[in-house]
Formats: sequence, C-alpha cells, structure tokens
Amino acid sequence: MVMSRACGAFHGPEKTFGGSVAATQRLPGFPVFSAEQSAWRNHFLVRKAEVVMLSQLKLGLLTTGILVLCGCGGGVADAPDMFEVKGTVTYDGQPLESGQILFINADGSGRPDAGQITNGEFSFKCAAGEKKVEITSTREVPAEAPDGLPDYVSLIPKEYNTESMLKASVKAGGSAEDHTFKFETTSK
Repeated sequence: MVMSRACGAFHGPEKTFGGSVAATQRLPGFPVFSAEQSAWRNHFLVRKAEVVMLSQLKLGLLTTGILVLCGCGGGVADAPDMFEVKGTVTYDGQPLESGQILFINADGSGRPDAGQITNGEFSFKCAAGEKKVEITSTREVPAEAPDGLPDYVSLIPKEYNTESMLKASVKAGGSAEDHTFKFETTSK
C-alpha cells in the first residue's frame, strides 16, 4: 500500500517489487484515485466518523439525562409517613440497661424500624401500622472466647425477639399517648 506524500491520501492496495515504490503493480478490482479524489474521500470519511461519534455522544448524554430525571425510584414521595414512638423496657422488673428494639410490619412487608434502648427507655421514628416487636440485649461472659476476644450471650430470651409475640399499633396521626409503649421482659 502506498500513501501519497502530497496529501497523505490512501491510493489503494498495491504490490511492491524489490522494495521500490516506483515498481508497483495495481491489484485488479481496486479503483485508482487521484490525489485530489483521495483528499476528498478522506475528508468525507473523517467527516462521517465525526458525525457518528457526535451522534453517539448525544445519545449517551440523552440517556444519562433521562436516568437522572427519573432517578432510581423510591424517592421522598414513596416514603411512608414516620411517627415518633417512645416507651420503656424492663427486664425482671428493672429498666433494661441497653439493647435494641425493632418494630417489624406484622405482615412481614417493608423494612423494620429500630431504635436503641438506654436505661430502659427508647425513642425513634416509625411508620404507621400493626407491628411485631423484637427486643434484644447482650451481656459479656466472664470467660474469653477461643479467639481471645470478649464473648457475648443474649440476655433477653427468644420469646421477646426471634419468637416474639409482642405487638404494637402505631396509628397514623395518633397522639403522643398512642405512640408510647411499655414492654416488660423476664429472664424466665
């Protein structure tokens, strides 16, 4: 193949003999372009490539814009109304020192709402509805675990967490009294 030194245009497939450009033979079936035709042809091909690249860029920007405007779903409009719930948790008649409390939709749908229990009291935001309540708390065992780290065991029996029968009803637009709960747990 030979490139024209005058305009850098492609002149088609050629065979060279003895390494000399002067001794070339045209391959059959390929057109021969003049230097001017090659320049126009190259200009057209470059222009066509620019148009294709610009179209791809526009399509990419349009797609990105649509995704940004639509978002990933589940925006603020889809979020349920949240209500402040608070209350107390006792363990064997005494305020539970620390733990976690979960309000899980009774039908198992949606996400649970949760809060920390500190000195027997909790307060957090929760969606309205009928809830299953789970209470958890752990304490450190005096003996270390085999890996040398502190070992913890559940303080609250499973009847108040994984197999809980505790219930709460969070009413939409209810009063502070409607959203105040008292849970009593025992070690037995």
